[in-house]
Amino acid sequence: MAKAKIRTTCVVCGKEFTHEVQKYSRRDANSWEQWAADKEWTCSACLQVQHEAAQQAKRQAENEAAATRTKEKNLPELQGSEKQIAWANTIRLTMIDEIAFLLKGIRLDIDVDNPEWREAQVQRVMANSGRTDHDELLRTLDDTLQTIKRLALTRDHLQASTSARWFIDHRDKRVEELWKSIAE
Repeated sequence: MAKAKIRTTCVVCGKEFTHEVQKYSRRDANSWEQWAADKEWTCSACLQVQHEAAQQAKRQAENEAAATRTKEKNLPELQGSEKQIAWANTIRLTMIDEIAFLLKGIRLDIDVDNPEWREAQVQRVMANSGRTDHDELLRTLDDTLQTIKRLALTRDHLQASTSARWFIDHRDKRVEELWKSIAE
C-alpha cells in the first residue's frame, strides 16, 4: 500500500488543505497525484456544509409535500411548534400510508362480527382448498379479522390525532407498536 497526497486549495472557501488516499502501489499513488493535481477539490468542512444543506433542502421538500397532502386529505391541523408540525406531518402521512398499504384490497364495510358471514368464509376456504380443520380455519380468520380491525382503528386514530409531539415520539414505531401505544 502506498499513500498518495496532494496539497490543494478548496474551490469553495479558498482554504489550503491536504488530500490523502491509499493506493495499491507507489506507481498508482504517483499516477493519482499527477491526475489529482489538475482537479478542483472541496475541503471536508465545505463538503459537510454542502451535505447538510442538501439534507435540509430534502427535508423541507418532504415537509412541504406532506403539508400539501395533509390539506388534500383533510387531516386536522397538528398542534406544536412550526418545526414540529412540519416534521410530524411527514411522519403522520408515512404512518397512514404504511397502514393503507397493509389494508389495500381489503373491504372494511363487511360485518365481520356476523357469525353467518364468518362461517360462510370458512366453508368457502374448506371447499376451495380441501382443508377439513374447521376450528383452526375459524381461529385463523378471527385472528386475521382482529388484525384488520386494529389496523383500521390505528389508521383512524392517526388521522384524528393533533399532537405533533406524539407523532415525533412514535416515529420509529412499527404498526404493531403503534396499535399498542394507542390502546394504552
